[in-house]
Amino acid sequence: MICADSQETLTIPIPDGYADYRCRVDKIKPQATPNYTFVMGGSGDAALIDIFTDRFANAVWAWEAGLDGTTLRERVNDLVIAFYRDTVPLSTAEDKRVAFMLCVKPNTPGLDPYLWEIRGPGVIPIDHYSLIGWEEGIYKHFADRLYKDPKSSANRALLVGLYLMTLGKSTSNVIGGPTKAITVSSHGVMEIDTDSITTIENRIESFAKILEDLTLWCPDPSLPNREFPGYLEGVERELIELRERHFGSSQRSLRTDNSV
Repeated sequence: MICADSQETLTIPIPDGYADYRCRVDKIKPQATPNYTFVMGGSGDAALIDIFTDRFANAVWAWEAGLDGTTLRERVNDLVIAFYRDTVPLSTAEDKRVAFMLCVKPNTPGLDPYLWEIRGPGVIPIDHYSLIGWEEGIYKHFADRLYKDPKSSANRALLVGLYLMTLGKSTSNVIGGPTKAITVSSHGVMEIDTDSITTIENRIESFAKILEDLTLWCPDPSLPNREFPGYLEGVERELIELRERHFGSSQRSLRTDNSV
């Protein structure tokens, strides 16, 4: 599951210094080539990100089918080294640091995708989760608490990703705009529709308000123990009513392969 916001922050010189402007961009999207489909997201200087993404896309078009994970990683690493050797030194950006998240899926049905994080000249396999961005360290704390085993459901991965994006948009000046989410599996690559993403984000926000209040009441000694069961019953009732409003009395499961 790969999630990204859609805000790009541009720093523009003005007479008395610099000003930041926000614009909307499509940071992640599936790109299909004859033998592989890939999704790449970048963080850092926009020009450098665009250059590397374009060069990577051109290279993948020439890759033959049937390459294993080791060979694919070596080819990615060759492109990264050439990028840092030949392109990054020529950039006029004040901060040349860039990072990428890259997923490559062989187009042969049934084959698993490969997921890497690119930082500097390193291409590192992702077997847990990864965050890239200017303020990623702030949100890693929440990811550590919420993310479960990689074998857990795609729904859980989606919910964690959207929770972090919702948190980021409410606390950071450089995270904003509609969230985009793409799921990649051995079955293929699928972009989740915008309406479903908005619906899920609204659900997360509505439940979070209730549970955040519960978190603070639990250790609060001003709420007597004899009153605490009654408070919990009220919270339980509120949560059940909220789920029924969202899902109906059937409690149908949220599915990432259908409209939500």
